[in-house]
Amino acid sequence: MGLLTFMCLRLARQDGGAHSDSAIDIGKEVVDCGLWYLAGREDGEFVSNRNPKEFALIQDFLFRQARFRHLKDEDVAQLPERDMEWTMIRKS
Repeated sequence: MGLLTFMCLRLARQDGGAHSDSAIDIGKEVVDCGLWYLAGREDGEFVSNRNPKEFALIQDFLFRQARFRHLKDEDVAQLPERDMEWTMIRKS
């Protein structure tokens, strides 16, 4: 498993400093910044359900949640290469 899974970026947790009523917004933000994707299968084919043309800033998503506010820009820079992963997703 990669760093993204370990950090549980896709979950907006109450103990993470985000209010539970903002969980949907945080879920959209994680996709909009490219750290997670929404996909499914239609007729046995992989289909991306949300494909941002431009990615939002990763820092905006992370620092909105208290559990990530301790991270520095150097820490964020060590996250897996988002653009390379999305190139593969978009080719699928």
